[in-house]
Amino acid sequence: MEAAGYIVKPLEQEKLRQLLERLFQNENSVLLTLRQGNRIFTILPSEIIYIESNRNRLAIHTVRETIHYYGRMSEVACRLSQKQFLRCHQSFLVNMDRVCAAEDDFRMENGEVIPIRVRERKAVREAYFQYITEKNL
Repeated sequence: MEAAGYIVKPLEQEKLRQLLERLFQNENSVLLTLRQGNRIFTILPSEIIYIESNRNRLAIHTVRETIHYYGRMSEVACRLSQKQFLRCHQSFLVNMDRVCAAEDDFRMENGEVIPIRVRERKAVREAYFQYITEKNL
């Protein structure tokens, strides 16, 4: 368990509002729950390495397993943190915390190579480098 923030007296309403907003934002993104028929998948977003789409069949690659789920990539992407996940290709969504190298493709921590769309390669790489830079500040 760790402290999420500190409140110092005298209480400043703006700082309290920002702290509560940050706490509730994190609370909502703790688990990704997907339902398919009578099966329910509960996934920690931090454990997702990448998601691959083949039409409406998604392969969610996590550190422990690959979960196959029927759904739309855009719907799952909306439910994940926009900061941590990057749509680098029509068929791929990567967890930027799990990227080991970014060149013409992303090399993931599990050794997989994920393509970056050619037309937007510069913008995708810039988004990745900006995320890593801001995270390490």
